[in-house]
Amino acid sequence: MSQSDVNISSREDFYRHFLSRLEARFPLEESFKGIRFEKRMVSNQMLELSRETYEKIQNFALALFELRLNRAFQDRILQDAPPLLRFDPGNYSVLMGYDFHLTEKGDPKLLEINTNAAFSVPLDLIYQCHYNSSSYDSSSEDLSHFRRWDVLNELKRSFLEEIDLSNIKMRETIAIVDQTPWSQPFAREFLIFQKLFEEWGFKTVIASPEELVFRDDRLWYQDSLRIDIVYNRMTDFLLQDPHSQSIAAAYLNGSICLSPNPHEYYLLAMKDRLTQFCNREFLSETGLTAQSIETLTSIVPRTIEVHSDCDRDELWRSRRQLFFKPKQSFGSKGTYRGMGVTTKVFEEILTSGDYIAQEYHPAQTVTISGIEQPLKYDLRFYVYKDQIQLAGARLYHGQVTNFQSEVGGFAAIKII
Repeated sequence: MSQSDVNISSREDFYRHFLSRLEARFPLEESFKGIRFEKRMVSNQMLELSRETYEKIQNFALALFELRLNRAFQDRILQDAPPLLRFDPGNYSVLMGYDFHLTEKGDPKLLEINTNAAFSVPLDLIYQCHYNSSSYDSSSEDLSHFRRWDVLNELKRSFLEEIDLSNIKMRETIAIVDQTPWSQPFAREFLIFQKLFEEWGFKTVIASPEELVFRDDRLWYQDSLRIDIVYNRMTDFLLQDPHSQSIAAAYLNGSICLSPNPHEYYLLAMKDRLTQFCNREFLSETGLTAQSIETLTSIVPRTIEVHSDCDRDELWRSRRQLFFKPKQSFGSKGTYRGMGVTTKVFEEILTSGDYIAQEYHPAQTVTISGIEQPLKYDLRFYVYKDQIQLAGARLYHGQVTNFQSEVGGFAAIKII
């Protein structure tokens, strides 16, 4: 992957152009004027991705969804799960995020799967800035900048499909829910989705879980507005927090459509699921097709569960080729690159029983004119069911993708 020559401006000019398009399409009321995307989230770069790599990732999405629908797989995963996780609401999850590193040869390697991937609509605006257009051409054979697709209509279709699949009777109100939503770095995105949902005909509120109560078999916002649909942006993926129990009750009694939901997270996004996605024997026992098994195992790096019964000496010797992750984590919290793990941390990881170890594939880098230190990057693909809706790169300095670098951020990709 390399830097494209499509850049249209300096970073400062590009950011101003981005903000102008954002405000024109999703204007803010005066009281929200202080809520914005930081400049470090928005990159003016466009990176090139080979069509072969793109097609491998599309095939991965197809294979993973085939596995997700596989009854034997579901039975194996859910057999010991608590009732909340076994409960199948009928729908899937909007805006799944599949994150990858590339090898030096350009082969994708899965880092993780997320069920509440952020920055989809703003990324679409970044593409519009590059091509100075908000239109799309469905007849074009050029897939290079995702303007061939009408991203907002794709999102609308997926949200409406989720509602239909959940089979709820009342379909009038949506709550966008996150813990302390107004202090989140992506709070501006909540306002974007509020406007979109209202354009689609839904009364919409942005709420913290504490503002929702379960009463008379329904979910209520501030005890007065009935909530029918919850767009779930919380990191309490399994609804374990006491403040999430009203949502959990409404979810279990089928009175709301919850997307993303715990069932989908447990099937696909738990970190220990990676140990099964890379396991040929496990996949064969589910009856998955040979082609899909090959696709999954070639893209999901070797991953093992870490616990006190592991071969400690072997694990310690091989730690430099491993990356340690908690089974339930987000935003790189609690992760360790094996090369930097001390004996004390290593013992803590082993005894916790809450970690996996994944074969380490370092982030590739891209050199950008005017920036002394090369930037690392990973790839974020937004997926609904088995279809890619959008994709971009995330540029950064340091060990993790945290958007603290003044020259990083979300970037467009061009398929070549």
